[in-house]
Amino acid sequence: MAGRGPLLSSPFAADSRSLAALRIALGAIVVWEALWLLPRAGALLSSAGVLPLRALHVGWPAGTQFWSLNAASGGVALQWALLLLLAASGVSLALGHRPQASALCCWALYASLTNRNPMMAHGGDSLVRMELLLAAFAPLGECWTLEAPSTTGTAR
Repeated sequence: MAGRGPLLSSPFAADSRSLAALRIALGAIVVWEALWLLPRAGALLSSAGVLPLRALHVGWPAGTQFWSLNAASGGVALQWALLLLLAASGVSLALGHRPQASALCCWALYASLTNRNPMMAHGGDSLVRMELLLAAFAPLGECWTLEAPSTTGTAR
């Protein structure tokens, strides 16, 4: 078609700068969430808090399965360790160090976190989980990363 610019040549093209901005924003959201939950881990994620492990699956339909690394222990120490690991993987995602692996790690830890206490999750958490999973398969490492060559970004 005549008159179409180079960025509109394909409806499936994505500018690498917009993908980099998405990567940085997702990393910042994950880091903020992990750091916000860190001092509240005892109240929201441990067995001494609002949802003990023994009450986690009570009342759910038979066959409902949610996996959670956070449910491996009711202690606060494991919750802190997993939250710090989530924050570290969020920083790695935001900086662009192995962005697909970082996004997958963020997705697994974030899903585990929200499955540990589903009463504290909302629609935004579901959206972040879906975006992190999709980000694991997107070409996020082409612009503004620690590993990418110094370029200004181009359309893909």
